[in-house]
Amino acid sequence: MEHSVVAVDIAGTHLGRMAKRARATAEHLLVQLRLALTSLNRLSNRQLRFRLGVSFAFDERLTGFEQRDDVAYPLTLPKATLEQIASHPVWSIPEHPRVDLDKRAKIAMSWIDRSLAVSDPLTEMLFLFFALESLVGDKGEGLKADKIAFRLSLLSQIARGSFPHPNKAWVLYDQVRSAAVHGEPSPEITDRDVSGLAIDVRACLTDTLTLARVHGFGTRSKLMAYLEAHPDRELLVQWIRENAGAAWEAYLAPLAQPVRTTKIRRALCLAVHDVMTSDRALLRQHVGERSIMFQLGRHLAERLVLSHGLSIDLEYNRAARDIKRLQSDGIFARERARQSRTETD
Repeated sequence: MEHSVVAVDIAGTHLGRMAKRARATAEHLLVQLRLALTSLNRLSNRQLRFRLGVSFAFDERLTGFEQRDDVAYPLTLPKATLEQIASHPVWSIPEHPRVDLDKRAKIAMSWIDRSLAVSDPLTEMLFLFFALESLVGDKGEGLKADKIAFRLSLLSQIARGSFPHPNKAWVLYDQVRSAAVHGEPSPEITDRDVSGLAIDVRACLTDTLTLARVHGFGTRSKLMAYLEAHPDRELLVQWIRENAGAAWEAYLAPLAQPVRTTKIRRALCLAVHDVMTSDRALLRQHVGERSIMFQLGRHLAERLVLSHGLSIDLEYNRAARDIKRLQSDGIFARERARQSRTETD
């Protein structure tokens, strides 16, 4: 196989730093060359995948080599290691998922896997955020950095009892990811920045799968409703207000208003979850709506009394076999002369 040589002018006193600067210049030239060659319209993309080798030389005597960042090392997997990872939640993702949350988990798994194969920190970070958005993102327009970072921390807190500082994900998403995907110059990031994000995103996938299996969630919307209703949400809001800076207030303020309505809504979400888990056998019997609503009311009453000092009036809409009815005036003028019978539903 023939090899070509890229020659660039470089000056300096430190050979190692000179080699790095020369490599960066040569990489820039190769990018320009590849794009110029695409104008010929007769070359395959596979013919344009040439890249720099690992060897360099300043003259006939001063030579050296620098391994690529995307080099692959051999890996041996002993039996103990395989046993250690055998129970990892990622094994539960089907090859051909049918439910929404499994589909999103497989998408996230694919992006995380791609991030392992790239050496450019910016590209790796973008792939990781694509994975994160498939798990805790949404399709809504507007700024997402605060919501993504908050959900990432809340999910970790609920699943593990600890959470990554939400400012880390927020800054990377808002200043780096957003700039990159919108074609703007983005700040430089380090391998340390990306490795920290990678740990958090992989943990997010694990926590999503764990909660989904434990609570029977099949869709992302149900998982998000669970997060929104969880008591740890208020604890995280308070912690962020005290430790993460005033920039969070615009996002946090709507979460606390109105307080009573928000508490009732969360209690209702948790009650629905109780019905879906505790009364799953009842749902499989295709019982009537009144029976299901009665069970929902029972679970809601328990949560309101225990958590918020509120109560709910539970009344089954039957008097023996008859539907309970109220005496009320008729709606239309021609019926005002008589009494109509109205169901309590």
